[in-house]
Amino acid sequence: MSEYEIVCVTKNLDGVITHVRLKNYVTLYPVQSIINSLTQDSFFTNHNGVRANVRSRHIQETGTTYLVTTPDGTTEDNLDYLPLCSP
Repeated sequence: MSEYEIVCVTKNLDGVITHVRLKNYVTLYPVQSIINSLTQDSFFTNHNGVRANVRSRHIQETGTTYLVTTPDGTTEDNLDYLPLCSP
């Protein structure tokens, strides 16, 4: 199992995260690709030395699956608070 740090995100016009960039990688990865990889790899964010693990959450009513960080008492390491990726 490999471990990757998510360092920035891209969002659509509705503010939904659509892609992420991993530390030391140039590629923007679609969220669905990361969700599919969670069975064999782990992902995390890191803000000022505070690490938050990333997991998927499925909403039964809408059939939507998206990425979230494990709750840890702060929002600073949440995916929504990561910087936007430059193109």
